[in-house]
Amino acid sequence: MKKNILFIGYGDLGSRLASIGQDDLVITGISRSLKPPVVPDQYHSLDWFNNSAQKVDLLKNYDCLVITLTPTSFDKAGYEKGYEEGMRLISKLVENISFKKSLLISSTRVYKDSKEPINELSNINSEDFRAKSLLESEAIYSKGINSQQKTIFRLSGLYDPKMKDKLFDKQIDEFQNKLIPISANFNRLSRDKAAKVIMNFCINKTDLL
Repeated sequence: MKKNILFIGYGDLGSRLASIGQDDLVITGISRSLKPPVVPDQYHSLDWFNNSAQKVDLLKNYDCLVITLTPTSFDKAGYEKGYEEGMRLISKLVENISFKKSLLISSTRVYKDSKEPINELSNINSEDFRAKSLLESEAIYSKGINSQQKTIFRLSGLYDPKMKDKLFDKQIDEFQNKLIPISANFNRLSRDKAAKVIMNFCINKTDLL
């Protein structure tokens, strides 16, 4: 049986998920954008900053909720509005909906720069306004979403595999030939693989990759 997914912030990752999840997922997408690259099974264009009271036709429960947020601008105000205010409005939008599981896409920007591999125990960057807004959005998500299971994916360096990055390709070749050590520039993830991780999370497989 297909899983019913509500994807808020439906855009590039949502489109990639819809492309690979046709046999497993029924996706309802909500986005501030007007023209997603791939239209999901159901789509609602909603600017939650200006039309937060607008009613959209949603189910009372879903197998999974996926949320992706972006800053409205790249200054402090834009991060606070995009992530903090955005998450508050989204929490209100789905306050009467229940989810078996939910997923918030966040970023490794919340951590301090380090030469060591980053994991959940790495030091938080409490001085950076971007990190603060991301962490606040995570806290609002954790408190405000009616979900049996809540998960946060802190991703980084998302890139389109169709857009060749010659420097990145060169680093991979050199690393594979053991000519250079792993560096911060290796902290990158294909958008296609990110979509696959999200799909496997949604359909409850054990392996995320």
